[in-house]
Amino acid sequence: MGQIVRRNQAVLSAEEKRAYVDAVLQLKNGEWRIYDDYVTWHYLMATKSSTGHKGPGFLPWHRDFLLHFEESLAAVKPGISIPYWDWTKDNSEWSSLWNQQFMGGNGRATDGKVEDGPFAYDRGEWVCVTFDGDGVTQKYLTRDFGGASKVLPTAAAVDECLAATSYDVAPWDTTSRTGFRNRLEGWIPPGVHNMVHQWVGGAMEPPSSPNEPAFFLHHCNLDRLWAEWRQRHPGAPYVPVSGAPPGNNLSDVLPPWNERTIADLLDHRALGYQYDTEFPLPQGHQMLPGDTLVGGNEVRSGNGTYVLGYQTDGNLVLYPAADPHNVVWATGTWKNRDAGRCTMNFDGTLTVYGKGAPGQAPDQWHRPNARPPAAGCRLTVRDDGVIALHPADQPDQPLWTSKDP
Repeated sequence: MGQIVRRNQAVLSAEEKRAYVDAVLQLKNGEWRIYDDYVTWHYLMATKSSTGHKGPGFLPWHRDFLLHFEESLAAVKPGISIPYWDWTKDNSEWSSLWNQQFMGGNGRATDGKVEDGPFAYDRGEWVCVTFDGDGVTQKYLTRDFGGASKVLPTAAAVDECLAATSYDVAPWDTTSRTGFRNRLEGWIPPGVHNMVHQWVGGAMEPPSSPNEPAFFLHHCNLDRLWAEWRQRHPGAPYVPVSGAPPGNNLSDVLPPWNERTIADLLDHRALGYQYDTEFPLPQGHQMLPGDTLVGGNEVRSGNGTYVLGYQTDGNLVLYPAADPHNVVWATGTWKNRDAGRCTMNFDGTLTVYGKGAPGQAPDQWHRPNARPPAAGCRLTVRDDGVIALHPADQPDQPLWTSKDP
């Protein structure tokens, strides 16, 4: 199976969001009926086990949890991925995440009951799992935006976590102060993970928090940040190798599936997925060699009047910024229904790829065709509404433009 890309929910089309919601509802009420198992597994890990929370295994266990959930989603809709919620940007109750067609909005003031969106109890498709002593007994989904935490984590708070040079430190618990894991999990400042649960409130707060479907988008973002931390600190090993409670050491097998060790979970790309933030994105009005667009990314001309965007359906499109529906040029690759990425390659070709890992993804479209490309070429989005591939020092001598066949 090809590499899937987990994307920011903010760039997904309405159709893609609808497909994700439909798949989640199928896991809840369709022939699989496995969604409630995920709520139970998380509850048991949080209340009956040393694995999964308040220790080094927090990030690996939730990575395994997300992988199994994504595999369940794929049984409903092959190739689907969990989107992530970047709460440093989408940080209010008016953010696109809470659209009535996606996650639905806040709960009502009297009791937190969510009354709109696909997960509203009165629609008859979403009934929460309850546990004695969990603190939440309602069958309906509840939220209280800004209740226990008035704000969501900032970019500065995330940067503080990412700056940590060690993954974790002894005594491997909530008091560990200088490692990345506990700063991100939230038992010491800046308290990122916990803050998000508390801001959403309601069903998101207790150990049964996967009752809240936004749980998976939140933890997908945490997993993305762990991947980014590992990229920033490539020499920093996972610790501890031993000496921590079961489920937290490098060779420990993670319950309840007992399929993968923590060591198996460290390289997310080897597990078959990557994030849209892992590609070098273009700066300014050009794509330099190696620059890549994934769904929702764009490049604007120098004066901002034209936009070259790689859409979430896999189509590369040029249009006036003031009139996005007036497409002046497009690759037509949306017909393949195989959105991957668009890369300005080092060999001088601009290529639209389908899904798949680098070196394995199918070539859906590329230019130039008629002449050998020149290594080191770049793409420029010009102010006259034309895109051009040209040598770095010869912008007036393009090898190909969007006016060419």
